[in-house]
Amino acid sequence: MRSPLTCPLPSLRRLARILAVALLVVPATASDVFVDPVLGSDTTGNGTAIAPWKSLTHAVTTLPTGVPTVHLAAGTYDASTGEAFPLLLPLVDGLTIRGAGPGATTLVNPTLQQALQFNSIGSSQQGGFTFTVEGLTFDGSAVRGDGSFTGLDIVMRDCVVRDANTGLYTGENASIAGEFLRFDNCETAARTSPSSAIWLTDSVIENGGRGVSSNARFTTGSSIYLTRCTLRGNQIAIDADSTFPTGGSPQADVVLNDCLVTGNVTALRGAGIATLYLIRSTVTDNQIGLEAQDTFPGSVIVVVHASILWGNASSGDLGSIWSASQSNLPAPGIGDATCLSVDPRFVDPSGGDFHLRADSPLIDQGGSLIASDPLFELDLDPRELDGDGDGLPRVDMGYDEWNPTHLSVSGAPALGQSVTFTTTAAPGSVYVLGLATSTGVLAYPPHGTVLINPASYVLVTQGMTPGVHVVSVPADPALVNLDVHLQAFTRNALSNRVDLTITP
Repeated sequence: MRSPLTCPLPSLRRLARILAVALLVVPATASDVFVDPVLGSDTTGNGTAIAPWKSLTHAVTTLPTGVPTVHLAAGTYDASTGEAFPLLLPLVDGLTIRGAGPGATTLVNPTLQQALQFNSIGSSQQGGFTFTVEGLTFDGSAVRGDGSFTGLDIVMRDCVVRDANTGLYTGENASIAGEFLRFDNCETAARTSPSSAIWLTDSVIENGGRGVSSNARFTTGSSIYLTRCTLRGNQIAIDADSTFPTGGSPQADVVLNDCLVTGNVTALRGAGIATLYLIRSTVTDNQIGLEAQDTFPGSVIVVVHASILWGNASSGDLGSIWSASQSNLPAPGIGDATCLSVDPRFVDPSGGDFHLRADSPLIDQGGSLIASDPLFELDLDPRELDGDGDGLPRVDMGYDEWNPTHLSVSGAPALGQSVTFTTTAAPGSVYVLGLATSTGVLAYPPHGTVLINPASYVLVTQGMTPGVHVVSVPADPALVNLDVHLQAFTRNALSNRVDLTITP
């Protein structure tokens, strides 16, 4: 990628060829299995890349020894291609089911049960089992895990789940960790059982019944952790329920970090004995902000920190807020002295834009991060910036960190096309724009977080803001599918990160 302007970039043609071999291509091993619903055959195939099988159902019954990856080619996998869902996967620790990408590889599951099921109940293997599912679209319920006392962990990446009864489900002693997932029109997107947990990061749940549901029963609890997630258009976005018929004191927990919950009928619901943690998150424009159904008075607890609970048609049960700090709440007198009750000054609340305006009183009012907190937010802006210009970096209230330095992109990153990068900050600020071929997370106080990998850093340009820089993408097929990541740096702050993938 070479610029028609003065740009000190080396030739990315050579770089792309190196990366295609070293970084971007996932090497197949001798134990890998290949499935193709169009070109494969369960009769004459042998599971190799040259002679793939036709169905996943057949493939998992004849897995070789070792730790295989099952590669699912693009296409639709359903009853007509030999699939019989739900499919119980064999207990092969490290087993990976890898599709060609959401929208390319689709599993059609007409049953109410999850299409792919992992079950280690009865196994005595020490250390439990780990499985990976990535690059798939599920039409119908997707993944279930049931663990033995030694545990079972499922990792999901880059998947779409739509029209599911229950998209993800964990039985006891199991966990699912998902990133870059999208759920649409699911009766329940993700649900836990007692003694289980689900982690979702950088995911979207919309247009469904229940978004996430943490269910605890009898004496064992369950937890769901959400980071940089958006929940929109659901009947109940967040549900923590430990209602139980007899005895016990289970605990259902849901923890939100840097999340946006908007446009739902009920945003947050707790029932039985439950705790909802709202941390650096925004709950707005819902019909009901908070609903509590206590087993006994005070058994539903809401903890709020550096968050915004504002602009819902009904605020709901504010009495369940047990602790609140450095947050903006719909009524004064809730929480400690660091809490506010003021107009957040969203950019366009009637249009659904809940970013903070430059004059928002919530900028730099969310305190400081601790070591375990995420260092960037939903829009890939660093957290803990000096937004109000007083020389002290602080977190903003809510899911959005207002950033005085912003990087935007226009144009298609396609072969032979041009892409324009615009860096804005205080007029006349000196800026540096850099590119890398992988991401990173490196705290750089007081300026924010470096979100590109310094090891592959290349200087694109530098100058004074506002800076406009045009880059031409060479018509070189070797660049197709190359991921590039850009971030600008000014004297006061690091900008948001921009991620691009070069297309044909």
